[in-house]
Amino acid sequence: MRIERVVAGTFSEASERARQRFGRDALVLSTSKVGNVTELLVCVDLEEEPAPVAAVTPAAAAGFRAALDDELQPAKTVVESTSERLAERTSRIDPEDGSKLVAAIRAELHALEKRLAVATTPAGLSDGMLALLEQGVSAAFARQLLTHARDFGAMAESLVAELELVTLDSVLGRDGLAVMGPAGAGKTTVVMQAGRAIRAHKECGVSALRDARPGARERFFALADRAELEASWGGVPEGLSVFDTGAMDIEELHRAAPALAARGLILCLPAHMQRGAALRWLKSGLPIAAVVITHWNACEQPLGLLSLLAEHDAPLCGLAATADVTQALGAIDRAALATDLERILQLSLSEPVQTGD
Repeated sequence: MRIERVVAGTFSEASERARQRFGRDALVLSTSKVGNVTELLVCVDLEEEPAPVAAVTPAAAAGFRAALDDELQPAKTVVESTSERLAERTSRIDPEDGSKLVAAIRAELHALEKRLAVATTPAGLSDGMLALLEQGVSAAFARQLLTHARDFGAMAESLVAELELVTLDSVLGRDGLAVMGPAGAGKTTVVMQAGRAIRAHKECGVSALRDARPGARERFFALADRAELEASWGGVPEGLSVFDTGAMDIEELHRAAPALAARGLILCLPAHMQRGAALRWLKSGLPIAAVVITHWNACEQPLGLLSLLAEHDAPLCGLAATADVTQALGAIDRAALATDLERILQLSLSEPVQTGD
């Protein structure tokens, strides 16, 4: 079982999107509405292959243990003091008087529960931390955001301020651009959109290596025709072009790196991508010049992915919200992005409205 989040403009749209994405058996746990945006929390039963577990070094284990001890220290202090008080209190009670012993223990347990709820932890931090972790935000970055308490606008502005935003022109290499990323990330669409943007002020074509996937060649040329761009297939041409790496994975891209060295290397990451998968590309060792987030939805900002880019100082140069190659690659407006993020943070950190049976 897993909890998934679906966001749309209305409840009916969100319900339909949940049905399409997870099937009719998905169970709606709660719904929240902020302004004109509706969020559903949906329980789904997905069978997934477990991700390979990396070996943990003794040093990493010791570091985790030390960090965990630091996190638990306030609670441990409260429990120890409660234990001392309980021992002192019960020592004054006749051991044969069971009812008084039980009453004393219950009283201390109730007091302990209250103290643990407020022990050295800012109000709302635990709930807020859990909500941000569910969004894919790291614990360290979540703590940084939560220093603004419930000021969602300040949280959003803090996240946007951490992002390094660059222009498409600033990442152009001597010989154009190469666009890489996981399969299905929308690379070919970005290639066409970037080619049209460059062609507005200089000659530019598009090209791609051979791709064994059925229909890949036909689709590439069909999109190039629609974008009205000169296209080539099966090699790395000289001259300014935007190059589609197709289905090449990280290992293949490392082998092709010398042929792509003259280009700026753009990484496409879909907005719905999980943090671990995105991190694998960001830490691939490839010379990434900038990132484009594809499958962008203004109603559902990917908090986890954006915070990951901020943490790793990965330049962000565009947002791709459409599969129409004739549309411009979305520029990034800091103010608009902060406004959208404020709404998503409010949805994530506000108390949900429970639905009936």
